[in-house]
Amino acid sequence: MKAVRIALPLDWNADPLHDRNWRFQLHAWRMLGPVWEKFYDQDWGRLREEVLPWIEDWYRFHIVEDNASEFAWYDMAVGIRCQHLALILHLHDTRRMPLGHDHLKMVEHLCRLHHDKLRVAGFIARNNHGIFQVHGLRLLGVAWAHREGFAGEAAYSSKMMLALLRTQFDSHGIHVENSPDYHGLILKQFARIRPALFPAIASHITRTVRLAREALPWFTLPDGRMVPLGDSEGLGTALGAAAKADLVIGEVGAGATLVRDMSASGYVVVRSEPGTADETASMLVAKGVGRSRTHAHADDLSFFLYEGGKPLLVDPGKYSYGQDKWRHYFTSDRAHNVVGLKGVAMGPQHLQEARGDFSVAQEPDGVLRIEGEVGRRDFFVHARSIRYAPGRFVEVDDRIQAREDDAPIVYWHLSPHLDAERFNGGVAVYDNGRIVARLRVDDPRVKARLVHGQEKPVIQGWVSPRYNERVAATVIQFQGSSDVRHVRTMIELTNRSRLPAHRLPRRLTHDVRFRFPFEFRRDRVFLLPSGATQRRVVVGVQGVEPGTVAKRLAKELDGAGFVPQGRGRIGFGDVGTYAHPDGTRVTVKLKEGVCTEGRDATPPTLYFAWSRSGAATKID
Repeated sequence: MKAVRIALPLDWNADPLHDRNWRFQLHAWRMLGPVWEKFYDQDWGRLREEVLPWIEDWYRFHIVEDNASEFAWYDMAVGIRCQHLALILHLHDTRRMPLGHDHLKMVEHLCRLHHDKLRVAGFIARNNHGIFQVHGLRLLGVAWAHREGFAGEAAYSSKMMLALLRTQFDSHGIHVENSPDYHGLILKQFARIRPALFPAIASHITRTVRLAREALPWFTLPDGRMVPLGDSEGLGTALGAAAKADLVIGEVGAGATLVRDMSASGYVVVRSEPGTADETASMLVAKGVGRSRTHAHADDLSFFLYEGGKPLLVDPGKYSYGQDKWRHYFTSDRAHNVVGLKGVAMGPQHLQEARGDFSVAQEPDGVLRIEGEVGRRDFFVHARSIRYAPGRFVEVDDRIQAREDDAPIVYWHLSPHLDAERFNGGVAVYDNGRIVARLRVDDPRVKARLVHGQEKPVIQGWVSPRYNERVAATVIQFQGSSDVRHVRTMIELTNRSRLPAHRLPRRLTHDVRFRFPFEFRRDRVFLLPSGATQRRVVVGVQGVEPGTVAKRLAKELDGAGFVPQGRGRIGFGDVGTYAHPDGTRVTVKLKEGVCTEGRDATPPTLYFAWSRSGAATKID
């Protein structure tokens, strides 16, 4: 989210970014946080001068002028403002930041208004927002202690906080709002609360915080990022060597696989032990049935797969909280590794219920089996079995019970750095030319389709790396006919080992070869609007005359059956196009310059750009 310069007097209904989250943050007085941090206990006079005008202006707009504002009394904003007000009142009472008569009268009036609002029956939210509300109310009560008018606040706050503890975290210490990021956020919020503020429930707070802290690192990928399930993004908390696994496969210190069974709370984590080398690090996080709709996506029975030190099958992230077509896509089944129905986009509101347990069990030869079942309201019932052997394969068995004419689609979302091409019997997945996985469905009634960064006729193929940002990514769809009720996807995981710089990761079409020294630069596959895939290869050549390169390439292409098109054969600085009788076309460009493909090179270097596309790879 970009920065917006604001100045007083302020229109508190301002919406410069057309973003509800920004408007909430404004009314929560988030802009005062850095001010407190800079001047607290350093310059009390400057702190008062910087903080009070913003509060006074909010008071002017809403109380004095009685202007309406959607977020003025928004639940979480009220709780956060209480913290500011309680601290200001406390600093006045302790004479560290004394207020003048008018300012004190205003702050006390705001304290009473916020207290009364938070004591209204039903105003305390039952989700994570309620924590901010009750914590703010309790701090307000402490700061107001020697004044009259807050009778019964302490008992009320303790009652509400205990209810929130029990509804925010389950008995295993896992946050119930479908998002590892919110697990960390709400844990952080509870950890900031001094149990002594709520003496009647102090032991409950302490136990919940301990269990939640033990669980949090299991949601962190080996590269340090939080697994982006639900409304999650950003960095996580590294899993330490002392982490307690429920199951260990192999010998610790020698490439063991750790399993954390949180299936009763809706998650199963299978990962390599901390300290595993990047090229062999793996992790699978399976998502069970949500416990609530808060921050939920239609991701029940989906999973995130990380292999060879990089993400492979991913979750799209939260994107934003705006209620627009993009938010609807990112929370829908079309954006997750699940089973959907052709022509239908389902959201978290369509969750019906779990049908059977979500569970994990060990099979022979280091294989883990994860199973679960979920109902999608008025649509179908989905049962999934995942067999996972880290570094070797993932076998996914999907069965549905649906209406007679419904056709299933199994979605597999690739990380943006990966490419895909269809081949007979499945789809190959590439990382800069190196094959990292093959996906197959052995049922002729199930057809593979690739989608990348599509906006029409429906949105498909996007990942959100950060709030309000999106990048195109490839989605593999295995679409069955209306009589298909069982789809088994075999995902073969291949070796990601590095090749020497003078070796192409895979051969060129029709076994055309480079018969001169070169350095491999890039090998990507692009999905064209026509539905065809186009492979683009870039290599660097040094110490060879351009004419020699052109002649050798022309000879190779001639020998493979390609015929020059247009102006003729390859020439330096020109684009040469060749066609094969089977419909494959090859375009070659030779040019001299500095490499722009992600690494430095010493000029002059000759770059050979090769691309190939054709009807043979056209998508239905």
